[in-house]
Amino acid sequence: MQRFVHGVLAAERVRAVQMVIAAAGLSLALATPAPQRPAAPYALQPAATAPIRLRSCSISISKAGSVIWVDFVDRSTVAANEVIVRGDASTAAPFEVTDVGTFSPGIDIEHVFRPPRDAALTSVRRLSCVVAYARFADGTTWSR
Repeated sequence: MQRFVHGVLAAERVRAVQMVIAAAGLSLALATPAPQRPAAPYALQPAATAPIRLRSCSISISKAGSVIWVDFVDRSTVAANEVIVRGDASTAAPFEVTDVGTFSPGIDIEHVFRPPRDAALTSVRRLSCVVAYARFADGTTWSR
């Protein structure tokens, strides 16, 4: 019988608690029912050399408000800890959303954001997104 007080099992319990807290925080942040994700993402701008690959970026608009869906993957060999995505909507001023966390290489990250308060995204017909900035665990940064 194995017992780990300060080993892998304790770390797994801490990680599970952190995931529950993060999920609770997200559900509090999105207190209104989440709109359904659009079937097809809007246009993406190519970024062949960027260490963070933006897989999709879309907006969903409902009576409850707008949400922005961002899906990216770290293509570098070092975990990213901050990613800024810049969005440009056809009917609103450009905006940015910042994602902070540990984004391990090769792992698909999909998050939902409320748009910035000053972004009027109620009638968007087209949304283009790019990764504008990334900071990595080793202290290096990349920007467009």
